[in-house]
Amino acid sequence: NNKWGHPRGYRIQTVSFAGGPLPQNSSMERAFSWARWDLVAWVTAGFLHIPHAEDIPNTVTVGNSVGFILRPYNFFDEDPSINSADSIYFREDQDAGSCEVNSLACLPQVAACAPDLPAFSHGGFSHNQVVLGMGNGAGTPGPGVGMGGDGP
Repeated sequence: NNKWGHPRGYRIQTVSFAGGPLPQNSSMERAFSWARWDLVAWVTAGFLHIPHAEDIPNTVTVGNSVGFILRPYNFFDEDPSINSADSIYFREDQDAGSCEVNSLACLPQVAACAPDLPAFSHGGFSHNQVVLGMGNGAGTPGPGVGMGGDGP
């Protein structure tokens, strides 16, 4: 139990070497099955703010964000997207909207999986949805092709 008397939701591992971490090599945990237990994460999130002179007389929170990412580390032996059938590789000097470089750029709008979303606007800020790989079929980029930008 913790100092308030509640059961702990974790255990403290005093020894856990990179080459032989505990559950796998511990004789105490070899027979223990994790399949019948739920994995729980307590996420504490807060704003990161570095004070600066522009904070006086008030601190603006525009542009601050908070969040977390759940990513599997060492779950796969390699990047699972390596075998993706729709992979496109091009260099920075190549035109991503060219049919010769990007075969998906020449697909009609109907064949694309990406939705055609309207421009987003909230509180005076706006941003257009950007989709790569959409073209007009003639080898030139169509609406929505680009590397980003602000809305009207």
